[in-house]
Amino acid sequence: MGGDPASLIRSPASVLAPSSIAIVGASERGQWQGMIYRNLRDYKYPGRVFLVNPRQQEVWGERCFPSLRELPERVDHAMVIVPAPAVAGVLEDADAAGVTSATVYAAAMGDGHDPESKKRGAWLKDFLKRSKMRIAGPNCMGAHSYHERMFAYPNTELGRFPAGSVGAIFQSGGTLQFWLRTGADRGLRFSYGITSGNEADLDLADYLNFLVDDLDTHQIALFIEGIRRPDAFMHAAGRALAAGKPVTAIKTGATAKSRSAAQSHTGAIGGDYAAYLAMCERYGIVNCRSLDDMLETCLAFDGHRLPKGPRIGFVTTSGGTVDLLYDYAEAEGATMPDYAPQTLKDLMPFMQEGIEPKNPLDLGIPMGLKHAASVCEVVAKDPNIDMIAWAAMLPSKAGAWEGVEALQAMVRGTDKPIVGFGRMSYQMTPEPWKRRRPRASPSCRASSRHCAP
Repeated sequence: MGGDPASLIRSPASVLAPSSIAIVGASERGQWQGMIYRNLRDYKYPGRVFLVNPRQQEVWGERCFPSLRELPERVDHAMVIVPAPAVAGVLEDADAAGVTSATVYAAAMGDGHDPESKKRGAWLKDFLKRSKMRIAGPNCMGAHSYHERMFAYPNTELGRFPAGSVGAIFQSGGTLQFWLRTGADRGLRFSYGITSGNEADLDLADYLNFLVDDLDTHQIALFIEGIRRPDAFMHAAGRALAAGKPVTAIKTGATAKSRSAAQSHTGAIGGDYAAYLAMCERYGIVNCRSLDDMLETCLAFDGHRLPKGPRIGFVTTSGGTVDLLYDYAEAEGATMPDYAPQTLKDLMPFMQEGIEPKNPLDLGIPMGLKHAASVCEVVAKDPNIDMIAWAAMLPSKAGAWEGVEALQAMVRGTDKPIVGFGRMSYQMTPEPWKRRRPRASPSCRASSRHCAP
């Protein structure tokens, strides 16, 4: 595709950070409408909110207007939560009323094989050619904008988490809420959670480019079914790489059946998976095999530190873990260099009798957090090591946290990433989270965030 790739990018700013909102289709019988309205009210969205329904004069105790054309002032964004046959009329009203953008939640707007859906899709394509409006969706579930307190996704619990620095863009609307909730339970905090739907207008490239420029977003997670505009996407991905914002992704379509399923329900063309992987390699996108892998990768990046190279120093308390790490490292192509002679010498006072220091390191019976901090501090000073991976199950009781201050000080004392991991997944309790994100002065708060995930 010729021309400047930057000219291909459209701004979703009015979708994700609108100054005012209209909920079209507001109804006390509508489940999605009710959840979104309560989100805006309960989480204190600061902009004006108008309700639109030609059959209602009042909804949720608030005045309801018959159409967007009859609102007392122009609104920035319209949430169009009406059946597919009614979408065209609403968008015509929105365009006439000067609305900047709209989110269309309805499916059957071009997707699937139904002739009526195809007709509506053709109408929408024509509308976009003659309108200046930006459209999110159709067939999407809206977005969470945490810093703006604008929760336009039909889920009433995800808004209770504090705003953070992970921006998520999912082409699967339903999958997003489960990934966000699991991530929040593990301690991730989000700037945006975006569902892009069928992408008749705004697409993955537009949202990715927006998050690259967003000062609150430090890393980006993608759920990809298809990349509609490769040139625009690669332009945005290149900007993320240059900005030092890690991008993790999971993509469906590795098999023919997966590609066919994605096209049937979203219209997204999966494309060649090998070409996708080559693109990830070129632009530094970390491709993940599962949603769990993507969550763990985001947790690793959540320390806001990037390693200067691929060399990992492992610290464990188990010979069996060491055995597994050799297998995993070979399978993943991970680099585990020998520790430097000075490191081996400095580790000797911490070793149990009969165990020689090496990488991966087996310390034997765990000796507490202060002991672990001292060992990790030695490894962090090794010139052969770019990042430290510490294997330990975090204590679940308050009385077992003696020495955590030494662990926190160790993290602040190095600029290398320190990643804590368990041999198996386990649930985090509130106590580890209080310790993992300790109170600190502004100068060291950022560096102490990833003490032990």
